Amino acid sequence: MIGLYNKPGRGEEALFNSSQKAQIKDWAKQEPKQLKNVRQKVQEAWG
Repeated sequence: MIGLYNKPGRGEEALFNSSQKAQIKDWAKQEPKQLKNVRQKVQEAWG
């Protein structure tokens, strides 16, 4: 049964750190209906 549990370190790495996530949330709050603009800002800021 122990072999069925997920081990730490599995899965995909996070794309953004906590400060970047906070910035993205702020941009999304400023333009909630224009997420294409938020995506463009993320692309410009961090590639």
